Amino acid sequence: MAESDDPLQQMAEDQSTAARETQVDDLLAGLRQLKVSEFLLSTISTVASISYGKLETGDLAEARLGIDTLHALLPLLDGHIEEGIRKDLTNAVANLGLAYVEVSATATS
Repeated sequence: MAESDDPLQQMAEDQSTAARETQVDDLLAGLRQLKVSEFLLSTISTVASISYGKLETGDLAEARLGIDTLHALLPLLDGHIEEGIRKDLTNAVANLGLAYVEVSATATS
């Protein structure tokens, strides 16, 4: 009997396919419910963390790119997040910028 003729194997393959389709459907449903502002907030937080890490390793070009990205993205959240969160993010970006200046000054000395 050829493998493709095996009813148990075919049933297992059908179940596997159905499970993958369910996972994809669940993922799509989750994405549809996600607010852009929530995703943007998460992205900003991630970029800030990565940028601090780049400063720690002395990768100034990547840190600068991260800082510039934060400056571009942060204003997009105005009116979409709580004021306290916006202030915290603004302070974090400012502190990151100051840290960049300190690290770059040390690197050129």
